[in-house]
Amino acid sequence: MGPTSHPRVLATFRKYFLVIEELNDLYLDEPDERLSIIPDEENLWGNPEEDPKEEDVLMQPRAVLLQALLDYEPELGDFMKYLVFLPIGEIVPDSLSRQGKKESAVPLIFHDTQMGSTRLLEQGLDLFYPLSERRQGKRGIEARPSSYLMIYREYVAILNSSTVNAVTWWNSLVVRANEQIGDVDKSIRLNYELRPAGPASHPFIVATVREYWLKLTQLPKNDTDDVELFPPTILLNWLIEDGFTDMSDLLTGMPYWPIGLDENGNWC
Repeated sequence: MGPTSHPRVLATFRKYFLVIEELNDLYLDEPDERLSIIPDEENLWGNPEEDPKEEDVLMQPRAVLLQALLDYEPELGDFMKYLVFLPIGEIVPDSLSRQGKKESAVPLIFHDTQMGSTRLLEQGLDLFYPLSERRQGKRGIEARPSSYLMIYREYVAILNSSTVNAVTWWNSLVVRANEQIGDVDKSIRLNYELRPAGPASHPFIVATVREYWLKLTQLPKNDTDDVELFPPTILLNWLIEDGFTDMSDLLTGMPYWPIGLDENGNWC
């Protein structure tokens, strides 16, 4: 990952990923606008009297922003190929988020959860809190500010639903691979090679983390000056402190937080 995981890089990637998705939606929803999107090269589309097929017109954001970049700008493409975890999510449907606390299956994972938590809890601190200025010690559970605690409790409820869905999805991928390979460990490894974040790459997980990171950063500035209230602390360390091991272990598979920082220094 290295510098590719920098929040400014992630913000730029997200910006143009969403632009491409908007163009795709415009093509599907606004036929009159298609001419502004679709190139008119006859050699590309074949017979101009025939309407192009949707699969030939719609652009895959990942293909454009990562794969095509290797051909168009090889040096930049080589840099971006280390973006192995897409900071793009999908909002959890209300019907799932209202189901209440549910137990997830045991996720078929093998990443180092301790190393993952250490990595994620340090990420971003260097951008805002020099090591010499970080307050020593930890805020006790009883001293958690009520405004943060309210958001955290909501986050736990939504993350629980997201985790149940993510683990079900991930385990089904491993089981499917194992039916072909006949070795569970190799099947898990194969899926990690395709999705390095493991079940944390599920779009519900990404969307939940992003939503509550942004909610936390919208709280009054006099509170956010405290390093112990930096979003990673609340989104991950509070889970660990409160014994939500199923959710915290899953999150530690993320190589970096799926959050960007725009040109004005705002999280996005």
